[in-house]
Amino acid sequence: MIRHHSNVAVALSLALLLSGCQAEPSESEDFRAAYEHGWAVEVMPGEPVTDGLEVLYLDTPGEATITDVSFTPQDSGVEIVGVAILGPEDREMGATQLAVGFPPAPAEVSATVDTYDDAVGYTVTYEGSRAPADDPEAMEGYQLLIGIAAETLGRFERKTIEVTYEMDGARRLYSIPAELIVCSGSRIDATGLDCADSPSVPVTKHG
Repeated sequence: MIRHHSNVAVALSLALLLSGCQAEPSESEDFRAAYEHGWAVEVMPGEPVTDGLEVLYLDTPGEATITDVSFTPQDSGVEIVGVAILGPEDREMGATQLAVGFPPAPAEVSATVDTYDDAVGYTVTYEGSRAPADDPEAMEGYQLLIGIAAETLGRFERKTIEVTYEMDGARRLYSIPAELIVCSGSRIDATGLDCADSPSVPVTKHG
């Protein structure tokens, strides 16, 4: 169980890189395909924030137990400080793109619980039917709360989120094409999609 601790301040700017109609979906055998998307964020070195944009939708009836959450590239410089999860009954909004600190204050992610379940070891379920999309009371999917940090100054880039899970006795991988540019100790540029150049901040790119 993940418990709340104090938040840290962070400056942020959000932007989508690609709309869903412009990209092919990622392949997933059991989870709903995710379209390529991305954004940029300003942080201070060593101070965590929570990426809460991603929601898992299991489209194959059954149960899937999450065994790991990681990023590519592995040497991106974007560190995972923890991963929590909110079920459909644990939140009032579909997703919160970014929150201060990790774990975030429940109010910052519209959580209806005071503590969060660890995503690793959590079992996602789907019984084969969903509430109508126009139902105002409907809340679907499982929101990942990914605590991230960059320990040093610079520009760091995540390409994908890799969710490893077990279903029907098989170990499988769900890859989410969610690019994230982390501007550690520097501001986002005028486009809102990348870090502004700064002679005092080394720029580190990872392919």
